[in-house]
Amino acid sequence: MRKKKIEIVIHTSKSPLGLKMIRKYFNKILEIFPELKCLYWSISIISDQQMKKLNFQFTGRNNSTDVLSFLYQDNSFPLAEVIISASQAYKNSTIFKTTPSEELILYLIHGILHIMGYNDSGSKEKNKMSREQGRLFKEILK
Repeated sequence: MRKKKIEIVIHTSKSPLGLKMIRKYFNKILEIFPELKCLYWSISIISDQQMKKLNFQFTGRNNSTDVLSFLYQDNSFPLAEVIISASQAYKNSTIFKTTPSEELILYLIHGILHIMGYNDSGSKEKNKMSREQGRLFKEILK
């Protein structure tokens, strides 16, 4: 198995978590799913304005979203990319009565689950993904 490789970049001054904490939670997820260690990872924390542009570019939707994830397997090495909106973490924390840090962790988990093949387009798939997301959230916050 290839040694894990991860790049975490924060492109906004308003990230609720710093690099060290994001890496800590990401590594906990890798402990739960060691098969993910064969991927190279890119995790980016960006502003809502940047996310809106990317969401339009990749999905055609002209609004922001909390997380985008991509798996590139046509390279000499498989690359997983998770892009998270820090602004959405702050906004949604007031709606869902969580903290911005908790929201960011949930987005990280959500993006990784998409990389693993989870889908949230239908109600059955969305429920399955939501249950797994909640389980992982509780487990990595222990």
